[in-house]
Amino acid sequence: MVLDLTDLVYLEYDPPTGVLYARWPDNSPLMVQYFEESFEAVLWAMNTYEVKYFLLDSSRNRNSLSLEHYLHIFTLLFSGLAQTSLQKMARLKSSFEGIESKYRFYNQEIINGIGIHFQVANFERREEAIAWLLANK
Repeated sequence: MVLDLTDLVYLEYDPPTGVLYARWPDNSPLMVQYFEESFEAVLWAMNTYEVKYFLLDSSRNRNSLSLEHYLHIFTLLFSGLAQTSLQKMARLKSSFEGIESKYRFYNQEIINGIGIHFQVANFERREEAIAWLLANK
């Protein structure tokens, strides 16, 4: 079911599997300005539906954010998710060359710094990500 909570983030929750799917528009300065508001909608959905499996779709992101903005957004993202009952987060990698290698290091630094309790993995295809999320359910 599509959760129409905000215009900035597309959210879809699948009750049978318990997977929450999220897709933000391409990372742009506009996203930075409204990210916190849209992320509150994600956390609301996580807590309301007691989401244990989260699929973040970054496949369309070109990542035009400055490093400062990128670190702010992803620190907020992982910190907020750490306050939920999330068990696994799958992320669909950007299809734009150079994005993954540029930010892989920073993502791991944020994860290590926060000390999250859930598993995180990156995937090329949605089917692979969902299979991983639901494995050993």
